[in-house]
Amino acid sequence: MAFNPCCRILLSMTLLWVQHYLPSVANAKIPPNITTDRDALLALKARISYDPHSILANNWSTNVSVCDWVGVTCGFSHHRVTVLTFLSWALLEPFPTRRLPLEIGNLGMLIDILSNNSFEGRVPLEIGNLTMLTILYLSDNHFEGEIPSEVGNLRNLKVLNMGRNNFDGAIPFDIFNITTIRIIDLTLNKLSGHLPSNIGLFVPNVQRLFPVSEMN
Repeated sequence: MAFNPCCRILLSMTLLWVQHYLPSVANAKIPPNITTDRDALLALKARISYDPHSILANNWSTNVSVCDWVGVTCGFSHHRVTVLTFLSWALLEPFPTRRLPLEIGNLGMLIDILSNNSFEGRVPLEIGNLTMLTILYLSDNHFEGEIPSEVGNLRNLKVLNMGRNNFDGAIPFDIFNITTIRIIDLTLNKLSGHLPSNIGLFVPNVQRLFPVSEMN
C-alpha cells in the first residue's frame, strides 16, 4: 500500500512523538497515594522481626484495607495515612530492635508518629519528606548518629520529641527554622553545643524547650 508524501510526513512525525514521549510516560513516577502508603508500611513491617501475637502478620496484609490496619489512622478527605501509632501495642515483651526504612518518607500525608518502639540506627534523611507532619515523637528508642538537618523541612511541626536516645553531634540549627514549633525535647542524648540566647526570635511559638544542660 503506497503512501503519498503528506501521509509519510505525518507517519514519521507520529513515530517520532511515540519514541520521544512513550519512554517518559512509562518511567513516570507514580504520584503518592494509599498504595504507596501501604508499600511504605509493608517495608516497615519487614523490619520488625518480633510479632508474638501475629498482629502485624495477620492484619498488616494486602488482604486488609490499609486504613483498617492496627495502629494506622487515615484522613477522611484524602484517604491517606495520617497517624502511625505503635506504642508497643503488639510488642509487649522484649524484642529485637529495628530500623526505620527509607520508605517512611513516602507517607506524605502523615501528621503524627508516636514513640517508644525500640527502633535503632540512624533516622533516615527521608524523614524530611513528611512535610505535613505536626507531631514527631521518636523518644525512648535507640536511635544514634546525628539528628538529620532534614528535620528542618517539617514546616508544620508543632511537637518534636527525640529525647532519650543516643543521638550525638551538634544540634542542627535547621530545627529552629520551624516557626510553628511549640515543644522541643532533645534531652538525654549525647548532643553537643549550645543554643543561642535569642532562640525565641527564631521559634516565636515555642512553649517548652528543655535546658541544654539536660542534653549532655
